[in-house]
Amino acid sequence: MTEKITPIREKMLANIRIQRFTPGKDRSPYFDNFKMQVETGMTVLEVLRHIKNTQDSSLTFRAFCRSAICGSCTVRVNNNSVLACSTQLLPIIKDFGKASVTITPMANLPVLRDLVVDIDPVIEKLAKMHPYLVENRERIPETL
Repeated sequence: MTEKITPIREKMLANIRIQRFTPGKDRSPYFDNFKMQVETGMTVLEVLRHIKNTQDSSLTFRAFCRSAICGSCTVRVNNNSVLACSTQLLPIIKDFGKASVTITPMANLPVLRDLVVDIDPVIEKLAKMHPYLVENRERIPETL
């Protein structure tokens, strides 16, 4: 008879410190603190959604694909850029040795609100650079 292995599910009460800012309303960015239970496997995005759904519905962040493909959910956690949808929070808390994390928007981009930044300048630069191969049909023999 085989024994059933039960995965260990850890829980930890954590302080989530989030940078907030609404241009035109706030003079400068400030931080709000939220306390919540963080469990094994919870991603930064799940934590943000939990805070938005249970503590502060005005919290603003982006998350399109939720599959670590598009990059729209990029934020900084303890000064490291991460994809919120694929980064688990509990290991970060353990690595830093304290039950508190700071979440801020991406650096070097204008903040539209809270954790949402204006990515239009980046997209415009990418369009000018052509970061993909462009086929030169003039050099391809028609006999191929």
